[in-house]
Amino acid sequence: MVNPPEYDLHAAITDLRAEQARIQAATERMSSITGSAVSKDRVVTVTVDHQGRLVDLKLAGERYRRLAPAELAASIVATVQQAQDDASREAMTTLSGLMPDGLGLPVGGDLDLEAMFDAAMTAATAPREGTDDNG
Repeated sequence: MVNPPEYDLHAAITDLRAEQARIQAATERMSSITGSAVSKDRVVTVTVDHQGRLVDLKLAGERYRRLAPAELAASIVATVQQAQDDASREAMTTLSGLMPDGLGLPVGGDLDLEAMFDAAMTAATAPREGTDDNG
């Protein structure tokens, strides 16, 4: 017996809803992501949150007092950028593998679950290679 087309669409929608739930869970996990880095000279340690905002800055010992202000500032900026890269990698790892084929992850933008779901719906309902549309 051949399943009617509505059945296949229902199965695709069910699969996409399950995928949407997985994406939502990963997005919620992302809120706890942090990135950390330590400067090469081990004077500066920073932590950023999942959005790359600085949440902790530690200066080790007294060595930082001997640095020129510009040198200390440059070290802080570079270390924050390393921590932001760390948080970004962690976020990508959290989300990787969740996206339907061909959709990928947004680069440098906000995660829009509704737009991603709409794109997944379009991909799921489009005719696939190697399928026989004649039933």
